Amino acid sequence: MIFIQIPALAFTAPSSFQWFADERAHAALSASTTLRAGASPLAGREAVLACMRSTLTTANTTSERVALAAANHRPNATYPQTPLADSLRTVAALMSAGFPTRVYSVAFGNFDAHGAILRGGYFRLLRELDQALDAFLSDIAHTSSGAQAIVLAFSEFGRRLQENESRGTDHGAAGPMFMVGPRVRGGFYGAHPSLVELDGNGNLVHTLDFRRVYASVLRDAFGVEPARVLDADFAPLPLLA
Repeated sequence: MIFIQIPALAFTAPSSFQWFADERAHAALSASTTLRAGASPLAGREAVLACMRSTLTTANTTSERVALAAANHRPNATYPQTPLADSLRTVAALMSAGFPTRVYSVAFGNFDAHGAILRGGYFRLLRELDQALDAFLSDIAHTSSGAQAIVLAFSEFGRRLQENESRGTDHGAAGPMFMVGPRVRGGFYGAHPSLVELDGNGNLVHTLDFRRVYASVLRDAFGVEPARVLDADFAPLPLLA
């Protein structure tokens, strides 16, 4: 079995993705990464250093492309002034600039609300999510990459039902997932979990394993056999056209 390793790239904003160094450091990096043709393969400490230099050089070059793409992007929609919208605008810019990246990930929180801010906070967060996604999908709607784009929204954990001492709910084992995009077959998948028949820890009992959703995306969006990634067989769902 052959796996291709591709490094992941993470940054808060295009302006934060850059290397701060003086001309001497830049010159030293350039000189150290220039290898003569036919040089012997490196080993041990030198191999590690060569890998680090290569990674730094690639990151330095990529940061310039990211900044240029973000600066030149002219959105086809008006984005709200929120952190999530800013992140999605950057994603749209990179897609429009032709970056070969196939998976983008953005974070949005904080849904860990308690007390008096619980209700109002959730409404505000869901409104922010809705407005940011609406702008993003409108922005990429008429692009070639936008026609194939799939947005998968999920939480790192679910919620229990019973209120705890801080007037909120504890982390749980079940939660919803949302998928949107031109290829998505809309609808409700799975059954609504029972509000009275809980597991031994007070968790909702999920009716659909989230790995079946992943399996669907792996197979129908990326053309990858799900078992190769999930290390088990999870039946895909008819989520994508």
